[in-house]
Amino acid sequence: MKTRTTLGSCLRSFGLLAVIVLGAFGCSSDPPKVELANLPGPPGASVEGDNLKVAPGQALIVDAFPKESDGDALDAIVDIIAAPPFEVFRAKQKNRFVITASSAGQASLRVVVDGQDIRTINANAE
Repeated sequence: MKTRTTLGSCLRSFGLLAVIVLGAFGCSSDPPKVELANLPGPPGASVEGDNLKVAPGQALIVDAFPKESDGDALDAIVDIIAAPPFEVFRAKQKNRFVITASSAGQASLRVVVDGQDIRTINANAE
């Protein structure tokens, strides 16, 4: 009987330790970052910081580079969620997007990694 109590006590202690360790590591990680860069495109079209500019009827090709909070590259799929008048199309290359504007206007585009909003881009079509 005493062996069962000791074994059960050890298993409970191990389980508690696992929860503490996983909680400490799981809660301490910062969300990833995503850097955006555009390929050369139409004059005046660009992405700089949190601002994107593209004229109506034109397209801008944007690459997304997900990174860990410490700057190391992260192998993750990025999504860019558009709002009118902008549309975002995924290119064949991983984390490459074609962004267009159907008319003049402004909107916020959401950059998402693993279902988590990472940043917002202020998009302007003039």
